[in-house]
Amino acid sequence: MGSGADEPDFQPHEAPIHAAYLSPFLISKYEITQTEWQAVMGSNPSGFRGSPSLPVETVSWGDAQGFCSRLGLALPSVTQWEYACRADTRTAFHVGESLTASDANFGDAIGRTADVGSYPPNQFGLHDMHGNVAEWCADVQHPQFYSSSVALGPDPISTTGPEPDRRMHRGGFWGVRAGRCRSASKSSESESSRRNLLGFRPVLGLKR
Repeated sequence: MGSGADEPDFQPHEAPIHAAYLSPFLISKYEITQTEWQAVMGSNPSGFRGSPSLPVETVSWGDAQGFCSRLGLALPSVTQWEYACRADTRTAFHVGESLTASDANFGDAIGRTADVGSYPPNQFGLHDMHGNVAEWCADVQHPQFYSSSVALGPDPISTTGPEPDRRMHRGGFWGVRAGRCRSASKSSESESSRRNLLGFRPVLGLKR
């Protein structure tokens, strides 16, 4: 995981490129939809409406955690998310070194979220890993974590940092340029943030 300085919009906290070791897990094929959120949580906080297959957004990290806990699921670690996104690729995007409007919803092409599954899946069968909504992860934001020895151990996850209320999200969203949607791109927000770019997909750990 990680990236080098040759990738577009590279940020130092994405380095270095390194091996990651993970236990088996399942991850949702799609971002959680408004219909699924409504069924579990009894309300719909989303700013973009109009289709039952739109991803839920305007949810905080804590909101997403609450949804997951009701179903015995969890938010993915940054490492789990990147493994799922890359799908055995080492290029900037799972589709190659560049991203086009036929690959993902990004760059304000439609100015809002799109129905989940509107774009082709990656090699693992997962949709919308690039663009659509930014996906909350479990990790606390820490700019040096992935250059530390802890990140080289099994199932790495950042649990502390200089700003412990900031949580990571991955994948970019409907309104950012391609470089912000790369497999290695990492961003963070206050865990209380609720914006129409923030959604999630859960994971389920599997016992060996």
